[in-house]
Amino acid sequence: MISFAAIMSGCSGVLTGVDIWHAVKQEDLPAIRKYAKEGGDLNVKSYSGWVTPLIFACEHDKLLSFKVLLELGADPNQLCNAGAHPMIDAAGKADPTWIREALKWGGDPNATNSTSINSIPDTPLVYAAGKGHLENVRLLVEAGANVDFLIAKRHDTALTNAISGNHFDIVLFLLNHGADYLAPKGDGEVFSFIYRLKTRKQLPNVYTAEQNRLLDEIIQWLRNDGFDIDKAVWNGDNWTIH
Repeated sequence: MISFAAIMSGCSGVLTGVDIWHAVKQEDLPAIRKYAKEGGDLNVKSYSGWVTPLIFACEHDKLLSFKVLLELGADPNQLCNAGAHPMIDAAGKADPTWIREALKWGGDPNATNSTSINSIPDTPLVYAAGKGHLENVRLLVEAGANVDFLIAKRHDTALTNAISGNHFDIVLFLLNHGADYLAPKGDGEVFSFIYRLKTRKQLPNVYTAEQNRLLDEIIQWLRNDGFDIDKAVWNGDNWTIH
């Protein structure tokens, strides 16, 4: 029978009797510490190159292992072959402890997971905004995440991803932190934030009372900034007020 270690590591990730993959999955913290102390590679990739111990911890919801790996020097910016990235995995977790810890230990808030296999990347902020995790978004912006980073092939920014998921609290947060509501420019009307907002305004019965309140607040925020969506017209490249 092929061992778990052989499947995961292809003869890597095992040192002085410690299988790092098994230790991470079992949250065997003494074993993880022993592996590191003996010189084990905390950024070792699985035989396929698709995961590292940090990503493996994310995939199996092993927060204690994740925290100890970071403390011992695992790299939160290590990109894997197929595009898995610890920062993006952490940003997608509902518990903000994951991304808080990754940032604490040097995680890049503007990391991308583009590879030859994964040609349409995310960033931690775009991903967290789409998942609806406001506290993760807050932590990333405070750490310097670019609020207007454009995923060009998907025509998405954090703002458009947030409104596509009906996460209106995140939309307001991003607007209040400088997000460009006219982006993406030149990509077509249906990809724009304003178009997505207009379509949602026309469907009040779809949303909860709280969502409708937030929608009204977004629209008023734009009016206060001099942009009335009821007067906005698409000119083929961008929105103008008529």
